[in-house]
Amino acid sequence: MTAPPHDARRTAIAWTVAIAALIAGPLALSLTFASGEGDSATTAGTLAFVLSSLLLAAVWTTGGLAICALVHHRTAPMSPPMAGSRAVATAMILGVVFALACLVGGLVLHAIPSTRPWVDIALDTAESAPALLVLAIALIAGAAEEAFFRLALPRITRGSARWIIPTVLYALATLATGSIGLVLVAIPLGLVAMAALERTGRPWAPLLVHALWSLAMVGLFPLLVR
Repeated sequence: MTAPPHDARRTAIAWTVAIAALIAGPLALSLTFASGEGDSATTAGTLAFVLSSLLLAAVWTTGGLAICALVHHRTAPMSPPMAGSRAVATAMILGVVFALACLVGGLVLHAIPSTRPWVDIALDTAESAPALLVLAIALIAGAAEEAFFRLALPRITRGSARWIIPTVLYALATLATGSIGLVLVAIPLGLVAMAALERTGRPWAPLLVHALWSLAMVGLFPLLVR
């Protein structure tokens, strides 16, 4: 069954918005990580980090909201919404287990000389501003990423592509960080966040999963290895 002309047109516009965001987002992401290189522990370096991070969050949020507005009549197929406490518990369990797995994996990568550079880029960027500021920005940027990649992109894809396309695009966008470690974790992070969304039926579930991951890897991980 073919989609009505107006639906096809809105979907085409939504994909145009998505492509624009997928070009602008990695550019902003590369600026964010570039601000963490060299002697960035200065007022200018901190300001550059904050501004580029907020630009990144704005790109993903604006793109996600625009896509959702264009295809608002589409609802992603997922389980009926769980009761609040059960949904929170489910998302928390997924997020905590995944965050702990990444924490252990990160420690292993950092302990091996040949793979330490895979995580050092992210660590250097995390040290480009005060720790609490970096954590706050990571939480904001993470929520923006989920709004785009888990809440918006799946609305303009079908079937198993709803899982595959957003996750692959997320990993490709993460290449802009220059961190192999972050690229490797992008795929399971995307899948776990999507699983939380579809399992609970709650749009905030992937945001909670990403927030728990950020707390572990941005808030705790640097304290364990520096």
